[in-house]
Amino acid sequence: RVSGPSPQGYSTCVSERLQTTSCLVGCWFFVVVVLNGCCCCCCCLWLVFLALLLLLSCSMANQKQRGSILLACLALLIGSQSGRWSSSGSNFVVGVFDFFVFDFFVSICVFFGLALLRLLVGVASKMRSTQTAEHIGNGYQEGMSPRDHDKTLSASDATGATAEVAYKKRPLGMLRYSPGKDNIGAMVMEIIPKSRYPGESEGQAFAAGMESGWLLKSTNGKDVSGMEFVAQIMDLLDDEVMDQRMSQHFYASEQAGRLAEPVDLPINVVYQEGAGQDIKWPQMKEDI
Repeated sequence: RVSGPSPQGYSTCVSERLQTTSCLVGCWFFVVVVLNGCCCCCCCLWLVFLALLLLLSCSMANQKQRGSILLACLALLIGSQSGRWSSSGSNFVVGVFDFFVFDFFVSICVFFGLALLRLLVGVASKMRSTQTAEHIGNGYQEGMSPRDHDKTLSASDATGATAEVAYKKRPLGMLRYSPGKDNIGAMVMEIIPKSRYPGESEGQAFAAGMESGWLLKSTNGKDVSGMEFVAQIMDLLDDEVMDQRMSQHFYASEQAGRLAEPVDLPINVVYQEGAGQDIKWPQMKEDI
């Protein structure tokens, strides 16, 4: 269970922000008044002021608050300098008036402009960080992870009738296979719904009456019920929807090499029912 921040955490955060804001405004008021009254202290006071703000920002644990302090520091610096330029040659009273009117307005504009720029940069970096690289891993099983309704089965669990399906082209129309016990054998887990147009290869299994839970018995006359799932059966079938999310076995085979060459088309596959009769399979619907 995930719980939200406590009221004490909110009060502490608000207190820190109020203290920081008060410190910034007080220092800004003092520096601007002194600058307008005695310009000879300009460089020294600004250096001290910036050093204090940098130390304050570095001492804070919250990175967002550190960034806000640095933005406020830059905004106050630009606003105060613009006010001093506008009031050059004026008396002390005019300088203080510029502090309350012109300096404040310029500083607010600069601060929100910098804050908006920082927000846009943060959003862009967050979008880049979500685009993580897709690793190949162990091939087919890495891209087709087990579902909640999956259970380990073996060839002896298939006690029903057999059915032979002829496929004229790849992919055959299965969305996902699953290995049997000890990674031996293969079961059809999910089938792609009917083709969107006549002759589409991805709808062959659905059109032939295939059902989830059928075990593979043979491929082009070769018995595959005792073969290893990843190392042999998937290489023989070479059956994957060529999509970036569903082609991990293909890329892994290109890197590690094949242990069995794909069978020639057309492919005659014999399935046996009964192994998945107690499983509540997801309902497969025809595409609209």
